Amino acid sequence: MAERTLTLYAGHAGSGKSTLARARSKDVGGVLLDKDTLTEPFVRALLVSVGRSPDEREGSYYLDVVRPLEYRALMDAVWEAITYGAQHVLAVAPFVKELSDESWVNDTRAQASSHGVSLHIEWVECDPDERKRRLIQRGLSRDAQKLRHWDEWVSALKTPQIIRA
Repeated sequence: MAERTLTLYAGHAGSGKSTLARARSKDVGGVLLDKDTLTEPFVRALLVSVGRSPDEREGSYYLDVVRPLEYRALMDAVWEAITYGAQHVLAVAPFVKELSDESWVNDTRAQASSHGVSLHIEWVECDPDERKRRLIQRGLSRDAQKLRHWDEWVSALKTPQIIRA
């Protein structure tokens, strides 16, 4: 029997993680779960319902309230797919905060192991010019703030400790 896998495709906005995961999913016949696909309509509606911009992705309300819900929904879908027999699950999200949290990584590894699944982490990176081109090309309003403050945003990007190790 082939190895069951969970691959987290992680990286900053515009790095190419969704593109790479889509291609890999076709190759392995895996279940592709993209955080934005799963949660974006709800995130936008929730932000608007509390009087926030639907494009807010840096504010405290988004970071403290909404973002944790997005990641919980994604990971709940991941574990459900695995529980019901998916051979390969490919999860796409930035995962920057999560991969910087050793306990989150250890808990995720332990949960994968308890399901008989091998965990792989693919950090997807590209140069800033390509990243900017990708963000402009995809044309999402939630990227406007990043593009308006490009140099500041790019210089603040951090690679999670687990990836640097």
